[in-house]
Amino acid sequence: DTLYPTQNAVKTYVDGKTFNPQFWLVDKLPKVGSINFITAAISGGTFFGGSNPNAGSFKTMLGIGITSGTSANGGARIKTESQTTLRPITGLSFYCAFNLTQTTRNNVVKIGFFNTTENVTAVTDGFWLQINTASATLNTANGSVTTQSSSSTLVASTNYECLVEYVSSTEVKCKIKEILTGTVVFNQTVTTNIPTTAKSFGAGLIATITTAGVTSGVVSVQEMSFGIKPNYLNDF
Repeated sequence: DTLYPTQNAVKTYVDGKTFNPQFWLVDKLPKVGSINFITAAISGGTFFGGSNPNAGSFKTMLGIGITSGTSANGGARIKTESQTTLRPITGLSFYCAFNLTQTTRNNVVKIGFFNTTENVTAVTDGFWLQINTASATLNTANGSVTTQSSSSTLVASTNYECLVEYVSSTEVKCKIKEILTGTVVFNQTVTTNIPTTAKSFGAGLIATITTAGVTSGVVSVQEMSFGIKPNYLNDF
């Protein structure tokens, strides 16, 4: 089987724990075709800084910022090339470290597994974290029938990390922590309308602002990774 590493660098925190979301073994993923991340602007939005995800499979983003532009639904996406590449399997997980630039506009940020490339299009199959302005929810979709969890409010200019995980055909879950303090600010499980194993989707992030107006920052993305959840994330 082919392995799709992102980078060989390994992070080590001061407590001695090795943390390396840039290197996941994904040879057992149910996949079809390319799984490269591709970055693209949406409706006049922009992205800037960091590493170019187009450079290779599972490339880790380092400080990529997304801004809205002046048009409605403007922003950008960082997603797999195909939106029908991946299928549900136990342990399929998505990790993201991010920072909301502001929470005063009508932001829509999706993080995880879903089969759309713009926020104006409804997801038909997937499971993902969604942030509307500052309100975070875990969402599922199976054949366009959806479920949304209870919400938590996030704070602008705060560094968060999240993990979205397919536990089984009857459970997906998502947790968000403040990176600096380790405080859990969101911890939700959804047990209905989880995509069946016959369904497929892509992986990544979309960030836009629904209303036209002045150009505004939406989100900055420090790291993104996905695959079968590695052991070091078991305690996330």
